[in-house]
Formats: sequence, structure tokens, C-alpha cells
Amino acid sequence: MGKGSIKEKAAKGIDLRELRRYRLSRVQEQLGASDVPAVLLFYPQNIRYATDIANTNLIWSFYSPVRYAFVPAVGLPILFEYALDKSPVSADEYEFLGDVRPAISFATFYNLDAKARAVEAFCDQIEGLMREYCGDDRRLAIDSLDPIACRDLIKRGVDIVEGDALMMRAR
Repeated sequence: MGKGSIKEKAAKGIDLRELRRYRLSRVQEQLGASDVPAVLLFYPQNIRYATDIANTNLIWSFYSPVRYAFVPAVGLPILFEYALDKSPVSADEYEFLGDVRPAISFATFYNLDAKARAVEAFCDQIEGLMREYCGDDRRLAIDSLDPIACRDLIKRGVDIVEGDALMMRAR
């Protein structure tokens, strides 16, 4: 959000802290209602809704897997930020964000000859988050995912649940 937008909303009496808390709670309510322990988000509008962090990258990154967020049903979201972002986000700046970590980009554009290794590293990362936040539950809602990464998560025993509809209900 640009500074002008924040001032404008504050002038209109909008409590941004409460808005952020409400949006995260809506996502987590939908996870609970769907009996899914977490959602992995790639769509910029879903990341923005769950974390209130705007996409500061170029337009081409809107639908490339270079930025994503992991939102657990209990706890704070983790944002995986594009490694070359010129204006990095700090979790300290956002009360409702647990951490900011570098994203593992497995987009073919960046990894033509090394995509398999990048996908493997990404899947390792997601499995680690699932162990930490989901326990033995292997269900993970995802709003959009590269088919190769999707296939590899399934091979690892992850039960992928449709996450875009979940986010639409949250919004």
C-alpha cells in the first residue's frame, strides 16, 4: 500500500490493523471450515488479501511462481519473496506476518536447465512447512501451481486441495 493510500484510509476512519486481522481471520476460518491445515498462495490478489503485502515486482511476476505465501490455519503467514526484489519486505513491519523468506523460483524462465532441482528444493521447503504447521495432516490447499511442482508434491504424499475457491469464500 502506498503512503497516500494509508493516509487516505486513516482519514476515512478505516482501522488498517483491524482490517488486516479480519482478512487473515477470514482465510483461517475458511481453512477450518474446509478442514485443511494450510493454504499455499501464488496469486497476487490472494497473497495481498491474506498478508496485506502488495506485489512490488514487475507485472510479469504476477503469474510466475517467484513469490508465494504459506498461510497456516493457526499462526501467522510466511511470505516467500522474490529474491531480486528491490524493496524487500520485513516481517517486523507487519504485525500479522510471521516471517519473510527468499522464494525458491522454479519458473522455467529462470531454470531452463535446472528446473528439476529447483522444484525439488521448493518441494523440500513446502514439506518442511507442513511438518512444522500441519503435523501428520498431508492436505494442503493451493490456489495455483506449476504442474511439475504439483506432480512432485503429490508423489511425496501431499494431498492437494483446491485453494482458489477457499480464498474466494474468504474474500
